[in-house]
Amino acid sequence: MLYNKNKNLKGKKGLNLKIEEWNEENFEEKLKKLDIDSDFLKLPIKESKEKLKGLKEKLFDYSDIITELLDNNFITSISEIFSYDNLKDDYRHDLISEMGIRVCPYCQRNYITNYINEKGDRTTADLDHFYPKSLYPYLALSLYNFIPSCQICNSRFKGSKDTYDKIINPYKNSFDDKGVKFETSETLIENILGTDIEFNIRFKNHDNVIDTIKMFGLDKVYKTSHNAYIRNMLENIEKSPNKYIENLGDNIFSELTSEERNEVIRSFKEIVKEPYKHRIEEGEPLGKLTKDILDEFGIDI
Repeated sequence: MLYNKNKNLKGKKGLNLKIEEWNEENFEEKLKKLDIDSDFLKLPIKESKEKLKGLKEKLFDYSDIITELLDNNFITSISEIFSYDNLKDDYRHDLISEMGIRVCPYCQRNYITNYINEKGDRTTADLDHFYPKSLYPYLALSLYNFIPSCQICNSRFKGSKDTYDKIINPYKNSFDDKGVKFETSETLIENILGTDIEFNIRFKNHDNVIDTIKMFGLDKVYKTSHNAYIRNMLENIEKSPNKYIENLGDNIFSELTSEERNEVIRSFKEIVKEPYKHRIEEGEPLGKLTKDILDEFGIDI
């Protein structure tokens, strides 16, 4: 979970209206089919749909108690009321598009791309239920339970595992909030050529941080996939400007003072760093990894 908290995750007013529109069309019809004997739920349902919506939010806090009290038939019925499967595909795609999330908030490695084809708006992302709809059916249509994510994180790593009070919720915290940092060995800058780069994910002992890293395999996928990226980045910034000047030849720089030559090198470094600066500022994939490693070696961006 290498994201920063993103205001776009809070959704858009128009999307809320679409969800409400769907609710208006389906709540009354579904509720008529329920055979509810419990006074615990009968009164709010009879009084108004507004109270039912409030009840949906409260159900999560009492999920363990509710599961014990209610039979399987009722759970099935409540699942039908808040059924995500009945939400139109266009609404799903509109939701992801309007959120404006461009990178998977779980791994921060893969782009989320929206596009248009003959069927309309489409996306490369999954719309993950942070709290699995199989375990928390009353949250299946909660806007704040929807997390656009890459298919690898959603389908291969997270799946339908219970996340309640276990992993970091992108709506609430980021890894930066928890003090999580990528770091390398202290001697890396001296041995930047010809060696594999070793780096670790350093964090304070927060259980949900550990569980998040384990659930999405972040320590493994980062260590095995991005050594070359780190090496190339540091080589480009630390060595490329000097090599470039050497390749231009002494004739061009022969009349420059040492101070002027260093200024030219510094200017080249700023040019070389620009793509990495853009990656960090725009929240591109590997943005946190880039920032943490550059910070470690005192390379200003």
